[in-house]
Amino acid sequence: MTWDMSIWTAVDEFIDRVPSLALLRAHRVQLLGARRWRALGRPVDAEVVREEELAAVRTLLVPPLLARIRDAYDDRIVLFKGPEIATRYPDPALRAFVDLDLLVRDPDRLQAALIEQGFEEAEDPPWAVAPGRDRDPFADKHHTRPLKPPGVPLKVELHRWPSWPRWLAPPAPQELFDRAVPSSLGLDGVMTLSPAAHALVVAAHSWVDEPLGRFRDLLDVALLADAEREQIEVLARRWGILRLWRATIHAAEASLLRTRRPTLAQRTWARNVPAVRERTVLESHLENWLSCYWTSPPLEATRLAASNIAWELRPAAGEPWQTKVRRAWRAVGNALSSKSAHDEELGTESRRFSPVNRWRRPPGPGS
Repeated sequence: MTWDMSIWTAVDEFIDRVPSLALLRAHRVQLLGARRWRALGRPVDAEVVREEELAAVRTLLVPPLLARIRDAYDDRIVLFKGPEIATRYPDPALRAFVDLDLLVRDPDRLQAALIEQGFEEAEDPPWAVAPGRDRDPFADKHHTRPLKPPGVPLKVELHRWPSWPRWLAPPAPQELFDRAVPSSLGLDGVMTLSPAAHALVVAAHSWVDEPLGRFRDLLDVALLADAEREQIEVLARRWGILRLWRATIHAAEASLLRTRRPTLAQRTWARNVPAVRERTVLESHLENWLSCYWTSPPLEATRLAASNIAWELRPAAGEPWQTKVRRAWRAVGNALSSKSAHDEELGTESRRFSPVNRWRRPPGPGS
């Protein structure tokens, strides 16, 4: 299926149904929202104007920053996500991003080279200091510690492999290098993923945090899937994520082209995009328990669901039972509230960290 301008008509229709700027941000389409409001003669919030200006600056700074990174490394660099997806938007500055995701063969070597050039390592995020971690939290993560280039409002993440759901094995990095094509930014020595591989990587990444939960995730996948459907299906089967891919692209079709009714997922635990709202606390729990049935065979999904339910019933890493019970009662009381409002009410207690031994398989490909 080839996408045409109707996809942007669907984006405008979605934005017209969004009742607030906060909800546009929740779905990460506030910049597209500002564009639509201007077309309709509506005022644009000053804060969004500042976001537009920052997005434009970041878009302009990407090529020189990539050139600097390329010159510090003597091997292939593969750029994916943010700036690459942005080239498929009507204006690249309409697709906000805060970092550069780069796949390289030796991220540790490039990390050291960039630090010598003045790049600084970012501070540990909250999850990095969770109980149970007694070594470098990025040692077995899909990317090295993020870097902050001097004077540039972007981060750089050097990837060992793409971000991937922990219950599934990501493809080997070498296969991604073999499928690399020239970047749409036109920089010598900078590659990107092939359209089929890129669509699958972005789809898989969307299942790490909030599966089928944000409109922009579905939009990005739809744009990358343009005219590549057969190739994507073959590759998704090879990588063992055919179920995940079909769940994602079918949801995108339902939300963007209206060529099918909302999927079963969108009528149960992923209702918030069709309903144009945030995911509720109840839906967030349902997603954690049930979404694995959309990514894995029934027996494996049942094992995963049972494991997810068991971990949800336990306290988080280092959490006293008293705190766990208090948090559970609040979740029951806020079941129909948005997850973000619930987390704001909980404050620091919303930061739940599973013990490092939650997952039976170590991270990374071939594990």
